[in-house]
Amino acid sequence: MTRSGHFVALLSTALLVGSGLCGCENNHEKWVYEGDRRWLDMRSAALLDKAEREFETGDLDLAEQTVVEVLSFDRDNARFYILAGRIALERSKLERSYHLFDTAIKFDEKIPEAYYYQGIVLQRWQQFDRAKDRYGKAYEIEPDNVSYLLAMGEMLVTLGRIDEAIDLFEKKLTYFDQNAALRTAIGHLYSMKDQPGLAADYFGKAALLSPNDSRILEELSLVYLEAKQYGKAIQILTQLIKEPDLKDRDDLKRALAGAYAKINQVNEARDLYVDLARSRNGQASDWVKVGELALKRGDLFAAARAAKQAIQADPQAHEGYLLAGLVQQKRGRLEEALRMFDRAADRNSKVVEPFLLRGIALHKDGHPAAAAQAFSEAIQRRPDDLRAKRLLECVNRTVK
Repeated sequence: MTRSGHFVALLSTALLVGSGLCGCENNHEKWVYEGDRRWLDMRSAALLDKAEREFETGDLDLAEQTVVEVLSFDRDNARFYILAGRIALERSKLERSYHLFDTAIKFDEKIPEAYYYQGIVLQRWQQFDRAKDRYGKAYEIEPDNVSYLLAMGEMLVTLGRIDEAIDLFEKKLTYFDQNAALRTAIGHLYSMKDQPGLAADYFGKAALLSPNDSRILEELSLVYLEAKQYGKAIQILTQLIKEPDLKDRDDLKRALAGAYAKINQVNEARDLYVDLARSRNGQASDWVKVGELALKRGDLFAAARAAKQAIQADPQAHEGYLLAGLVQQKRGRLEEALRMFDRAADRNSKVVEPFLLRGIALHKDGHPAAAAQAFSEAIQRRPDDLRAKRLLECVNRTVK
């Protein structure tokens, strides 16, 4: 070797030693592994996004194919087991889905969704205590997710522990100070406890946080009705039925008409009920309400006409005949009134009102024994009806 060639060889060796490239084989393997890992991670992330979009659009078969493809090269990815579990859950394969969520937890015990979806499976199995615990674990891992908190509360309610659910939610109000859903949930719970005033307070706070949510406003109007705060209910319901997507909601219009009737705004209530009765989806009960309002005004002619319309709208419903009987009674036509009450009784074997009205009419007309018989028949139909029992006691005292 020439001197210059020897020098080059020495220089090359020195450079290799100085730069650490003598271990290039090990480094090369490491770089290849890390590169492959990054590529697999990128591919998994892209395919996860694809599979989730397929799932959300309802293409379960395609989503499942994508999941199977990924698990062939990335078997320890917890999120794909969660998606596989959700696909199985959507297909009502509950046991399979539960085990898939379990597998996800084995690979990542800090992933809250796995516990949450296990809670859903347990809820469907009606194992409500265990479901609550799973939801609780999800919430423990991700305490800023109000959905997990609400799911815990739902299980407490299902278990009959409403006060515990209220306590659980109210303790988190400060933390979720801008969350309308939590306040709506508390409102529902107080409504279940027959405390509409408190329910209205919480629905009102929810409405302030989410003023454009018509569902919250609708709930608020209904609890205002329960709380007998009819003016506030009317204000909201009037606003709601003006919205384009709610203008055909007959149930809201009926609620509004009922609120008007409660505060003796008879004309407003009557106009709404007439519009409802004449609409394509009008009901016989709308005409009955028109007739009741007419009776309140003492307009027997309008009440009789409404009763006739109600009977024509639904000849098998008993309410129209009851209204017709009341009109005939007020006109002093006892026999015709009794005939209408009997026809009402024939059309519904569960109601007692036809017998109560029959008995009252007979008693007023001086027939206490026949009235007592009518009240007794009402008790036979509904043994726990206090009205019938009191009326019968009153008549019996009169007879004695």
